[in-house]
Amino acid sequence: MLGRALREAARSLRVYPSATTTLLAPFQSNCTDILKHRSFSAAVTPSPAALGDLLKLDAIQHLHGDQIIEVWTEYHTADDSRLAGSLLPEDYAKFAARAAASPLFVLPLKRPAGNVVNFLLQCQLPRILVTTLEDYRMFSTTAPSHFTITHYTELQNSHGVVLIRGDMNSPAIISSPEARTLMGLTYAFYSDPQSYLHVHNFNHDTGRFDYQKLLADLGHEPASQP
Repeated sequence: MLGRALREAARSLRVYPSATTTLLAPFQSNCTDILKHRSFSAAVTPSPAALGDLLKLDAIQHLHGDQIIEVWTEYHTADDSRLAGSLLPEDYAKFAARAAASPLFVLPLKRPAGNVVNFLLQCQLPRILVTTLEDYRMFSTTAPSHFTITHYTELQNSHGVVLIRGDMNSPAIISSPEARTLMGLTYAFYSDPQSYLHVHNFNHDTGRFDYQKLLADLGHEPASQP
């Protein structure tokens, strides 16, 4: 189920997640603690909020959407600390609606050493802030954003494309392959109806949120009980 959703999200994103993917047990109580106050980390915004601060918009107006995506991708080729992606306007609209309704989610990624790190997504569109669950529990609204995803909607009506930029603010904590995986999984979970049930329950029905099933759907071994 999730594999298909992830492949679909990767195709629409033009970002292809890699195969890379310390539990903070017990996780279920952590979920409740996070949602109790529903506060957000202070935004760390290494990328400008306006596309015009990154590209000369008048110089690309004559290009088709696919050509703009090529320019956008090429623009980021030489920068290992950033990722480029894109979505169709209808895909972004669906994502934005669900992100507004369910702004928080946790994504566990397994590392080569075998440990699982829980990353917390905070959707504050046009940005998504990604921190570790451990940092969020320690620092709450001042938790650093280790990976920031910014959406640019200026061209969605004229050229049929929403551009995406991912900034790896803390490469020692989130590697480039992990950032690609996180980006792909984010859109997979918010776009696929079955996968979105995890997100919905995390935000609106914590008693039904099943972290063990989330691990299983991601292909990870279930967390051991303390």
